[in-house]
Amino acid sequence: KLIGRNDEIYDLAFCGSIEQYAAVATNSSDVRMYDLSTSKCHLLSGAHSNAVLGLDVASWDKNLIVTCSKDNTLAVWRILDDKKIGKIQIQFLATGHAGSVSAVHFSRLKPATKTSAFIVSVSDDRTLKAWTLPSEIDSSSDLNQLNMDEIPRLTAPCTVVAHDKDIPALSVSPNDRFIASGSMDKTVKIWCVEQSKKILSVSLVATLKDHKRGVFDVKFSPVDQVIVTASGDFTLKIFALEDFSCIKTFEGHQAAVLQVSFVSNGAQLVSSDSMGLLKLWTIKTNECIKTLDGHEEKIYALCVDSTDDKLLTGGSDAKILCWKDGTENERALEESQKQEKIKNEQTLVNLMESGKFTQALKLSLRLSRPHDSYKIVEKILQQQDNDARLKKVLHSIPEDQTALLLSYVGEWNSNSRHYLVAQKVLKNIFELFTPDQLLKMPNIEQIVETLLPYSSRHFERLSRTKQQTFFVDYTWNCMRMSESLNLADKELIKREM
Repeated sequence: KLIGRNDEIYDLAFCGSIEQYAAVATNSSDVRMYDLSTSKCHLLSGAHSNAVLGLDVASWDKNLIVTCSKDNTLAVWRILDDKKIGKIQIQFLATGHAGSVSAVHFSRLKPATKTSAFIVSVSDDRTLKAWTLPSEIDSSSDLNQLNMDEIPRLTAPCTVVAHDKDIPALSVSPNDRFIASGSMDKTVKIWCVEQSKKILSVSLVATLKDHKRGVFDVKFSPVDQVIVTASGDFTLKIFALEDFSCIKTFEGHQAAVLQVSFVSNGAQLVSSDSMGLLKLWTIKTNECIKTLDGHEEKIYALCVDSTDDKLLTGGSDAKILCWKDGTENERALEESQKQEKIKNEQTLVNLMESGKFTQALKLSLRLSRPHDSYKIVEKILQQQDNDARLKKVLHSIPEDQTALLLSYVGEWNSNSRHYLVAQKVLKNIFELFTPDQLLKMPNIEQIVETLLPYSSRHFERLSRTKQQTFFVDYTWNCMRMSESLNLADKELIKREM
C-alpha cells in the first residue's frame, strides 16, 4: 500500500526489467516512479506543463515508458539504470493533438526488420493518432541536458477522426493488427493497422454499439480473438473479433465500471468501478467469484504484471494498492484440507473397527460429522450392556461437544427411522447433566424447541401402537374364550345323547 501526497491517480503501470517499479500518473505534471520493494519515489519532470492523464510501458522493453498529458503532448522516457530509480531520461516528445491527450499505448510486438514500433494516442479533439518510433533509440547521450526544443520529435503519419465525444479507452491487439478505442459516445471502434515499408495507416473495421452509456476501458484478450469493454452502464461485455458480435455480458457492478483487464492467461477478468470495488470474474461461467474492497472512492487505474501474479490499483482516494494472486495458496490450502479429511476419515474407521467408541465419537464431533456420530452411537447400542456403555462414553466427552451432539440429536429425532437412537442419547444426557448445566449450553432453547414437537409425535405414535397391542390381546383372549365355550357345548350335547 503506497499512500502519499498523490492526489488523484489517473493511471499506473509496472516498469523496469523485472517490473520492480511502478510508473504513476497523478493530477500533476510530474510522473511518479515508485520502487515497489522500498516505496522510494522519484519524480519524472520537465516534459509536461499540465497534469499527466495516462501512460504505458512497452511490453517488449519494460524500460520504455510513454506518457500523455492535458498539455496536448506525449513524452517517451527510458530507464537507463535498472538499479537506480533516478536514472531516467526523456527520449522523445510528440506534439500535434489539439486537445488533452486522454490515453496512449505502445505497439505490442518487438520491432522487426519489416515493421517498426509505434505509439497510438487519443485526444479530446476526437482524433486517434499513430506515431512511429525510430528503430534504434539512442540512450547514450544525456538528453536531460538539452532544452525542450532540442528533444527529438516523433511524427504521426496517420490521424483519423475517431469518435463524436471524449475517448478514454484505447488498446492495441497482441499481434499489432488492430486498435480498439472506446468513447463516451457509447461506441467501441475497431481499427485495422497496416504497415507498408514501415509507413503506418489506420482504417475503421467495425463499430460496436451495444453499450447504453459511455465506454471507459477496452482490452484485447492475450489468447483469444475477443475484446472486453467496461462501461458506465454498470456492465462488462465481451465481443468476438470474428464477427464483432457481443458474446457475453457481465452484470454485478452497482456503479460505472472504469477499468478491466484479462488475468489467469485470459480465463478470468478483473474490473474496478466508481464505488471503489474490484471484482474477479470467471469468463466461462459469467460468475463473479470475488469482490475486493480496498479503496474508498473511484478506481481509475488498474494494471496487471506480465506474470498475472500482481495487480496495482489507484484512484481518487490517492491510494496505490498492490494485490497478490492468492490462487496457488488457496489451492495448496484446499489440497491440504483434502488430505487431512482423508486421513481423519481413515482414523475414524479404524477407531470404530477397534471398538474405541469414545475416541471415535470425539473425532466425529470435532469434524462436525453428524452421520458418523449417529453410526457410532448405533454401534454402541448394539453392544451388550449398551445403556451403561453409552452413558460412559457420553460422560467422557467435553461439554462443548455434548452441546453439539444435542444439536445432532435434534436432527436425528426428526426422522422416524433414527428417533430411537436420538431418544437413547437424550435420556442419558438428561441423567448425566442437571437442568442448570443444560441451560448453560449454547443454543439449548433452539434445540429444545426442535426436540419437543417431534418427541410428542413419537410418544403419541408409540401410545397408539401400545393401545393397538392391547386390542390384539383382547381379541385373542375373546377368541380363546369362544373356542372354550364351543367345546363345552359340544361335551354337554354328547352327555345328553
